[in-house]
Amino acid sequence: MPIRPTRTALAVVALALLASGASVSPAAAATLPPTAPSGLVATTDPSIAWWIHLTWTDNTPASSPDNETRFEIERCLGATCTDFANIMSYATPGFDVGRFDDTADKPDGTTWSYRVRGVNDAGASAWTPVATGTTAWRAPAAPTTLAAAYVGADRRGLNGSSVVTWSDAATTEAGYVVGRCDAADCAATTVRVPLPADRTSYRDDTVVDGREYLYAVTALGRSGHDSTTGPLSHTAGRGLAAATSLAARRVTAGVRLTWRNQARGPVRIWRCDTALCVDGLTGAYRPDGPWTLRTTVPAGATAWTDVFVPAAATRYSYRVQVVTPSAVSAPVHTSLTTG
Repeated sequence: MPIRPTRTALAVVALALLASGASVSPAAAATLPPTAPSGLVATTDPSIAWWIHLTWTDNTPASSPDNETRFEIERCLGATCTDFANIMSYATPGFDVGRFDDTADKPDGTTWSYRVRGVNDAGASAWTPVATGTTAWRAPAAPTTLAAAYVGADRRGLNGSSVVTWSDAATTEAGYVVGRCDAADCAATTVRVPLPADRTSYRDDTVVDGREYLYAVTALGRSGHDSTTGPLSHTAGRGLAAATSLAARRVTAGVRLTWRNQARGPVRIWRCDTALCVDGLTGAYRPDGPWTLRTTVPAGATAWTDVFVPAAATRYSYRVQVVTPSAVSAPVHTSLTTG
């Protein structure tokens, strides 16, 4: 059944056109049918998959007594269909119209044919040439039950391996992408791995034992509309035993750090000179703060002096972590505030 705008809706449109300076003419008796509209184009909406926008040129000016009083828009399914049905009788009392948005729900990836004509009291114009538009594909269902498990060293005994799993809840995905980054510096360490459709797992053979990672899985849509699950925090294995008894004290040359080792391995030391490395509410050290790597000392070392001139009334935070090519310890922290 044709959808007809209400009188209230038409009055609102007419008032809006008057306010914008559009030409609105009083009704006059038509002597000829309106000139056929031309240039009909159907385009897919970039953000709403099932919408199709129609535009055309209204070739009968609003000032003409033969101006259309309504546009009729018909649609059928398929690029070569002929069973057109009316989807809108668009009343246009005294003004020009050249656009219609077909927002009815339509299946993904289907092609629709459209035609438009003008009508007045003297009759109907010819139909426009047919224009076709194809709906996009909606975003596929996002993966569910995202999980990750550490399974040990890889086949070469170097890096560790973690298996990421999820449930394939989609039926129209074009593929999957697994994203991973280090929790301490996600922006600079993001890796994206493309996978085919219907996959439900990915084995990551590049993790470091003891390091925290963030994983996310994206179901790719066929028209650019995607769905993502995550991020999931995952620590790969237990890692190395962390240093203990970390302490910092002011010395003439700068700041002296001391600690005790529980595992033999090189020790990396970072420093942060701002409050951004500490959570203001909880007091916890932030792994994503602006830490600067200061040095790596050899295995067995238990002290190091950070040589610099500290500023007055400044808090300096330090992070110490045992690091080998295949494993890391949890970080330990300490701070010192200068007078």
